[in-house]
Amino acid sequence: MSGEIGCDECNGTIEIGTIPGSDPVGRWCIYDLSPLLSDEADRGTDLLMPGTPGRRAKPRRFDVTRYLLPIVFTGWVDELGDPVAREDVPAQLVATMVEFQTALGIGPARPAPSGDGTFPAEWTLPDGSVWTTDLHVLRLRNRQTAWGIWDGDVELSLPVPWTVGS
Repeated sequence: MSGEIGCDECNGTIEIGTIPGSDPVGRWCIYDLSPLLSDEADRGTDLLMPGTPGRRAKPRRFDVTRYLLPIVFTGWVDELGDPVAREDVPAQLVATMVEFQTALGIGPARPAPSGDGTFPAEWTLPDGSVWTTDLHVLRLRNRQTAWGIWDGDVELSLPVPWTVGS
C-alpha cells in the first residue's frame, strides 16, 4: 500500500503563496475547494428611501469572508515521496505539518509576518480559468487524527473577492 495521498481535482487546484494545495509527492491535499464557490460576505443593507416607490440599491462594501477547506496530511511518505518506516511515521507527519504551516505563516514555528500578512493565491478551475486574490491563512483546525494521518481544515480569510483572470 502506498502512503501518499491522491487528490481529486474536480473543483480545480489552488496554490497559496508557493505552496500547492496538493503536494506533488502526496504528503498533503486540500481535497475540497467547493466552499470557495459560495458568495463573499458583504456589509450593509438595502436602503429604503421614504417617499420613493420600490427599493433603491445602496452600494455595499465587501467584508472579510472566511472559508474552511478540508485538508489531510500523511506521515507515510517523506519529502521525496519515498515510504517511511512505521516507527518514523509520527515524526514525519509532524515534520510535514511544520513545513506546511511555516511556509504559510501559521503554527508554532511561524516566521514574523511581513507586509499585511496576506499571501497571493491562485485557484485554477477545471475549465482552465484562473482566479486570483490575496488571502490570510489563519490556522489549521483538527477534526480527526489516526496513525500517520491528520484530517482537518485550513481556515482562510479573504479580505477581497477573487479576481477572474484568464
